[in-house]
Amino acid sequence: MAGDGESPGGAFYPGPTELWLNSARVVTQGNYVLMVVGEECEQIVEDFNALF
Repeated sequence: MAGDGESPGGAFYPGPTELWLNSARVVTQGNYVLMVVGEECEQIVEDFNALF
């Protein structure tokens, strides 16, 4: 969606592309995997990690 520096990627929507580049995280805790995309992703990751 965002490209890799050599190709621009397939998305032409700045809002979603910006979210995926700057506000996306993948977090693992044991067998659990959390993928978060959103403006408050850091807080969601903190809350997720606090559960363990």
